[in-house]
This record gives sequence, C-alpha cells and structure tokens, in this order.
Amino acid sequence: MADDARWTGSPSWWTYFGRVGGAILLAAGAGALQASSWEYKTAAALFVLLCAALLFVSVCWSKFSNRFCVSRAAVSATYGLLSQETHEIDVRDIKDIVLKQSLAGRIFDYGTLEFSSAGRDTAEVVFENVPAVKAVKDLVTELKRNETASRL
Repeated sequence: MADDARWTGSPSWWTYFGRVGGAILLAAGAGALQASSWEYKTAAALFVLLCAALLFVSVCWSKFSNRFCVSRAAVSATYGLLSQETHEIDVRDIKDIVLKQSLAGRIFDYGTLEFSSAGRDTAEVVFENVPAVKAVKDLVTELKRNETASRL
C-alpha cells in the first residue's frame, strides 16, 4: 500500500452476514446436540462445531485477503493472503467510476466501486463490498478533480 494512503479498507462485515449467521446457528446446534440424549451426541456436536468454525474461518479469510487503497496518486486492490495479486490504476488515468449497490448495500451502506481507464472494456480495479462506498467514491472524484486542476 502507498505511504500517502488517503483511505484503506476491506469488504464490509455486512456482506458476510449470512455466513456468520450460519456459523452461529451451527454452533448453537452443536450445543443443542450436546444437550440431547443421543448416543453419538459428542461426536456429532464436535462435527457440527468444526463445520461452524470452518465457515467462520472462510469468512475471515475472504474479508482479510481483500484490501483496497486510495492514495493521492493511485487506487489499488490487493487480493490474497499467501499469494497476492494487485491491480492498480493512476488517479489521472481514471476515466470511469461505477458505483453498484444492492438493496441491502443501500440499507447498510456498502457497495462495489469499479474504476476503469480509456480504451478498456472492463474495470481495471474493483473494490468489492466497500463500507461507506459513497464517501470513497467522493474521495476518488475529489482526487481526480485536484489532479486535473494541477495539470492545467
């Protein structure tokens, strides 16, 4: 990430609401199994608890392996924990910013930003499920305006 980072972030916890809720329900189910009189209750409860833990670990892995950065000079998205892939575009080269929000995203204030430059059919840098997405978009728009004004 850039030393002059104006904003850094990762996907919103709200995007993982279903999986975290599922992990909590599985953990509660393991507790209910343990309270039963079934002969194999301990083994079944451990298996269900393991499934809950794996589900929660997958949420954490997904959240923390996606990192986004906005600096004065560029926007970048880094994917991965063990092996990494980084996509970056200079602020001065950004020609299009697309903001996408689902109904849940509008309610809980998260969304996806796509940045592209001239001559590209697809977005070069994508910030998926970013919290306070409109504020991030406004920041990049302001940086873009300042960059354009400084070139004149």
